[in-house]
Amino acid sequence: MASSSAKINCRKFTLNEIRDAIKGNIQQDKRKVSVAVKWLKPTSNERGSGFDEEIAALIEIKHCNIVSLIGYCDDKVKEILVYEYVAYSTLDYHLHERPYTGDKTHLKCNERLGILIGSARGLYHLHHGICTNSFIHRDIKSANILLQDNLVAQIGDFGLAKSVALDDHDPLDNVAKPIGMLGYTDPYYLYNEVVTRASDTYSFGIMIFEVLSGRRVVDEMTIVVHRKNATSPIGLNGGFPIPIPSEIEKNALFFNISL
Repeated sequence: MASSSAKINCRKFTLNEIRDAIKGNIQQDKRKVSVAVKWLKPTSNERGSGFDEEIAALIEIKHCNIVSLIGYCDDKVKEILVYEYVAYSTLDYHLHERPYTGDKTHLKCNERLGILIGSARGLYHLHHGICTNSFIHRDIKSANILLQDNLVAQIGDFGLAKSVALDDHDPLDNVAKPIGMLGYTDPYYLYNEVVTRASDTYSFGIMIFEVLSGRRVVDEMTIVVHRKNATSPIGLNGGFPIPIPSEIEKNALFFNISL
């Protein structure tokens, strides 16, 4: 959970400010700034919404390949995060055919490589570039790689992130049962409920294959079958079902507003 000191270093918006901002009536430092608002719906899930975890992580992380947190609103039952607006949607959006229209962005080979390099730099910074501690993201996937209009990649969605000591090479155990996205999740984490920095590296490796091949990590038929058997163990050695998409994504709404 985010400490009170962490929140002090982050701008707190009132609910009325957020409502006015959606109407375009707020300015920050006498200038309009485009932002994205992530509205976390109340959830009874034991994993929680990831609100405090995301604030705690992003307060400490400043890097060009990691999404920037501008502020938050904690209005009792409403939990809202305000980010720098990323104009070009997600990597997943550009890699694959869009529902209903079938349209798809044709990313050039050098563009794909540049996106992967930017994502790798962001992930390395999470693991090794913060002077006080290190973060394990736990949900690296193409849908969590945001793209600026110049295709600069930024890692987003830190609701599952866990903080570990920078020099701690031991695995982070005793976390909740494995969560993440089917196909991206490290089998060691899935079967043993033990997460390490290597778990993120595995997910990133899967994403490399996805970007270079242009194919989805899991085909639609596998997803349909998995949904039907969501309460049954999957994989070898009694693996656990993985939410599709993660519960946090289901409980988020995104807006583009000006402050």
